[in-house]
Amino acid sequence: WFSTYIKQGNDGLSLLQNALNPNGVEIKNREGFTRYYAGLKDWSPSQTLTSVSTTKMYMIKTSKAHTLKLEGSFEDENVEITIAPGWNWIGYPVHEEGISFEDALSNIEPAHGDIIKSQSLYAQYIDMFGTAGWAVENGESLIMNPGEGYKYYSNKSQEFRFPYSTEVNSKRETSIETIDNYWLTDANQYSGNMTMLAMLSVDGEIVKGNYEVAAFANGECRGS
Repeated sequence: WFSTYIKQGNDGLSLLQNALNPNGVEIKNREGFTRYYAGLKDWSPSQTLTSVSTTKMYMIKTSKAHTLKLEGSFEDENVEITIAPGWNWIGYPVHEEGISFEDALSNIEPAHGDIIKSQSLYAQYIDMFGTAGWAVENGESLIMNPGEGYKYYSNKSQEFRFPYSTEVNSKRETSIETIDNYWLTDANQYSGNMTMLAMLSVDGEIVKGNYEVAAFANGECRGS
């Protein structure tokens, strides 16, 4: 899940394609995609994916690990991101790393059921029984970093700006203790993911503590 903080104008897509060679396989966003054909040594043309924006997220598939080298100017600090009701693929146009998602989303007005997801972590906004706040997975706070893309599920339309590190004091600490997972998975092997916010019942009793829930497909662990 990829985004960039480097402005590249109308040539952004071709520059990204060239930066991925020779290991690029596919680039896609919500509107379209382009694929690399090794036999032709070229990328397929796309009528729907024609540029790269710093405010959008892209999924990139490579044949092996690859380090991107992009040149350009930093995105302006006041750039706005528009989100609509439902799922939004948003970029992170900030070149400062290590900002907690609570601080990064401080200019958003979340509603009950809003979700922020990285490729491997998520948080959901809960507003029930007089209490409102973000519920995080496994007590592990999602940290937003340059180069990464995110999905945001919103219950309303709004515009917001990401704050820069000069405006926030990250990182936030959590008092929740966690243990290492027994089952491990590699999020980079899968183009999509899903979230589950649940209460665990053992022998009819709601329990807390060191329990782990995992999902398997054909004996392969897909998440835990």
